[in-house]
Amino acid sequence: MQWILTGVGGGALAVIPLTERGKLPDIIPLFKGHSGPVLDTDFNPFNDSVLASASEDGKVHFQQAYPFQI
Repeated sequence: MQWILTGVGGGALAVIPLTERGKLPDIIPLFKGHSGPVLDTDFNPFNDSVLASASEDGKVHFQQAYPFQI
């Protein structure tokens, strides 16, 4: 599955499926945990449900990216 990763400020990011069409819901699941802007993201090449994110706060987070509901 293909995804769009977008930073939403305050160190949070959203993962949105490319299959999502039209206006997105007002509430989108966010991955939070960084205290600074997210500088880079990538999916694990061996397990595409694991997302890594690196932030200006000097931390790297690994998170289960999906399944989740939008």
